Amino acid sequence: MEVEKNRLLPAESPTVAIDAILWIRRYGVYILLIFAIVVLAFELYNFWQVSKMRKIEEAWVALQSASSPGSIEQTVLTVYHSPQVDAQAYLKIGRIYLYRLTLGPGFNKSHGLKATRTEAIAGAKMAFQKVVKDYPTPIINKIAAELGLALTYEDAHEWKKAGAIYKSIIHSKQNPTIAAYVDVAKFRLNNLAHWAEPILVSSNPHHIGQPSTTDTPASAGSKSVPK
Repeated sequence: MEVEKNRLLPAESPTVAIDAILWIRRYGVYILLIFAIVVLAFELYNFWQVSKMRKIEEAWVALQSASSPGSIEQTVLTVYHSPQVDAQAYLKIGRIYLYRLTLGPGFNKSHGLKATRTEAIAGAKMAFQKVVKDYPTPIINKIAAELGLALTYEDAHEWKKAGAIYKSIIHSKQNPTIAAYVDVAKFRLNNLAHWAEPILVSSNPHHIGQPSTTDTPASAGSKSVPK
């Protein structure tokens, strides 16, 4: 009985091998197809990532080259759709309008602008509010936009709105990034009342048209916007 059992063992091995061969013949093509699909998907993902990075690099170059809100709109915002680049694009637009408010109409010629003071204020508000609303992270974007918006309110003589922003920054000391700008906010908040004073004209006829030495918000604050 034991001898007969041992004789059956060698006969089973070819059967197992044949079954394996038949299984491979039946399903091998599907296995290779699945493997090919996985490899293709991996390669496509890598290609997409590289293309995405290349697009972002191109967007940064375009943003650096643009020198007016119109060119930023045409070459960056309508072409590339990268949140991190778009945030910086709107910040740059806001700062350009702030420079227009600070330096006066002469700034228009050097940067291809035709913005009046009213248009510059509206453009700066729109750009900075866009960042605060749609691109608040990382927090440095939000704080830069808030400070820019506060400076715009100063130029528009909307002192209460500017003060509200500075107070909000001062009361956010728990955030390390915001805390770095608390001193700036305190300085500007403490000087708002002084800057809000009307410019006086001397009663001496020889001095008519000469303003007092009161600093205007634009001349005192354009450099406070984080770069």
